[in-house]
Amino acid sequence: MDKSDKHFWETCKLILENNLDKLKIRLEKYPEQIAQKNKTENSLLYFCQSSQMAKYLLQQGLSVHDRDQWGNTPLHLAAYEGLVEVAHVYLQEGADIETKNLLGQKPYQLASTITTCELFGSKAFTGDDELKSLTLYDAVSQGKKEVVAYILSSGVDPDLLNYENF
Repeated sequence: MDKSDKHFWETCKLILENNLDKLKIRLEKYPEQIAQKNKTENSLLYFCQSSQMAKYLLQQGLSVHDRDQWGNTPLHLAAYEGLVEVAHVYLQEGADIETKNLLGQKPYQLASTITTCELFGSKAFTGDDELKSLTLYDAVSQGKKEVVAYILSSGVDPDLLNYENF
């Protein structure tokens, strides 16, 4: 993340730290930051670590349909980070689990924890064959043995190739 805009970075840190009270005060002082994005086109919603923070930022006018420079929505990131409660808020607010990023990945294909996979249900293990094993790859590369076992027990074919034969 570009930290050259110190005022915006301080606001992002408050969100990452889940400090809602200080964030409210800060946004009163810098109201333009609610609509600001970093250089990779991430809005403040991308930094949420809790459902309470996500709900507050959505009430301030941010959108679950926002996209970063890679075409990811906040739901893509929440799924990848395993932020189940945050992902649940985004889904309640109308986030689309079928939205593809620039690599053709849908949020449920990036789910990286058992509970995130369960939030999306069987969608995490069905769909486009060329991306079907993406969650398995991420779980293996991140050393998440429980997630690997869960995915394999759900019927994912480990021999399928995902994006660009990787």
